[in-house]
Amino acid sequence: MPGTLIDIAVNVGDKLNQGDSLMVVEAMKMEHQIKAHRDLLVTDVYVAVGDLVDETTQLIEFEEQ
Repeated sequence: MPGTLIDIAVNVGDKLNQGDSLMVVEAMKMEHQIKAHRDLLVTDVYVAVGDLVDETTQLIEFEEQ
């Protein structure tokens, strides 16, 4: 389901722990928080606030820590 990216909580170089928030997508008037599935190092961010995204959009790139 497509949605609009309304918040990005990470920057390149950030070290995150499992469960930390990555970004928030709004779809059908509901906010969906995307969280880290394990400890990560953010290596690239491909989107910006306001971008329309769907299940095929690459949002970030990371390395597992």
